[in-house]
Amino acid sequence: MEPSLRDKLTRILIDSKLLTQEDLGKAVEIQKTKGGTLGETLVRLGIISKDDLMITLSQGLGIPPINLSRYKIDPAMLRMVPQKIAKHYQIMPVSKIGEILTIAMADPLNIFAIDEIKSLTGLKISPLITTENDIKEAIRRYYGEDVSTEMDRLVEDVISSKEIKMMEDEGPGAESASELLEITKEAPVVKFTNALLAEGVSLKASDILVEPVGNQMRVRYRVDGILHEWQRPPKAMHKGIVSRLKVMAELNIAERRLPPDGR
Repeated sequence: MEPSLRDKLTRILIDSKLLTQEDLGKAVEIQKTKGGTLGETLVRLGIISKDDLMITLSQGLGIPPINLSRYKIDPAMLRMVPQKIAKHYQIMPVSKIGEILTIAMADPLNIFAIDEIKSLTGLKISPLITTENDIKEAIRRYYGEDVSTEMDRLVEDVISSKEIKMMEDEGPGAESASELLEITKEAPVVKFTNALLAEGVSLKASDILVEPVGNQMRVRYRVDGILHEWQRPPKAMHKGIVSRLKVMAELNIAERRLPPDGR
């Protein structure tokens, strides 16, 4: 089995005489209670500086380091990797040259993250190493701190809506056109739909796909020919959101069998 980043970090720091077994034991105990990565725990305890940690790990792994606080990221890079993916894998897109996308990673040995970004963008991935704190700060600075939190809150508002619960209980096709029209006026539905469209404009998406999948509603954006997934709210939201979009496009919300065409 391939050694984890933690195992390699420990070996590299001990071999470089920057870490003793005693320091390691202390850091591991604190990490168990307070969480975080081993590297960040060592920095927090003052056992090793952030720069020494990054440089030593970079030399040991043969992966170049980057200080994101001193690097200005092109907004076009943010459209290639959604915030949700960046936060999940603790990565930050840095630059694109030809068919190679360079990303900063807190864990450059995470092959799942690299494979995901490669599949998402269709590009070859070149990783750089940085610290977890630098990644978090860069995501907050460039993507915005409260975007995901706000959308999660909107989803909760829609889920708790009495009208949405009625639609979910009644089953498909049970509601009338007038009932659907009333649901499209619900504040949570209006806010979520507006946010969905605003995100599409921000991403310069050519298409927005809203579709029911299992017990969820999948929202995807087509950006530069590539589909990017945004949210997976509960399926109960689907009719309300689709009906709201139909109202905005001046379509007949009662028509469900034929494909509508509006603007």
